[in-house]
Amino acid sequence: VQTGTDSEITLDHQPISGLPVHKRAQEGIFISHQTPPALSGVTVFQLLRVALGGKLDPIELRLKISEYAKQLGIPADLLDRPLNDGFSGGERKKFELLQAAILKPRFLIFDEIDSGVDLDALKTITTFIKSEWIGKSTVVLITHNPRLLRYISPDSVIIIRDGSITATGSHELVNKIEKQGYDTI
Repeated sequence: VQTGTDSEITLDHQPISGLPVHKRAQEGIFISHQTPPALSGVTVFQLLRVALGGKLDPIELRLKISEYAKQLGIPADLLDRPLNDGFSGGERKKFELLQAAILKPRFLIFDEIDSGVDLDALKTITTFIKSEWIGKSTVVLITHNPRLLRYISPDSVIIIRDGSITATGSHELVNKIEKQGYDTI
């Protein structure tokens, strides 16, 4: 990414800004939304069957979904319900992680993965992120709350205010903000 008015987003030195969402996904980009949408009438199995385009045997897909659901503490009965329909914030976030684990992206963006989750769910989510992707893929965590960073120690921290990068640093930048607030930057 370049700064300024002529910025472009690239992946492997190829511009991706103009690519449709499905093409970005095919390139291995996954985004977890702050508020994952409900999909009435569509289960996680059905969604992943379409997303994978038949690349995984249906029985193998069901087994993988069950395996990841257990790791994430997702009750089995939720797997057959319409995706995110009536789910809590933590359940929605866990289902996004399950989807990402099945899709195996190489670049993940988690937009406020800690929003609307309780402490136990946050521990489960961060443990899962660390075991599945940290050190194996590029992970971007977007958060307003440094509590997420107590469980995942990022390689670098970037503070964005009003659309501009105002500070960069190590995990120590988070400690400084916690002690002194954002206004000190």
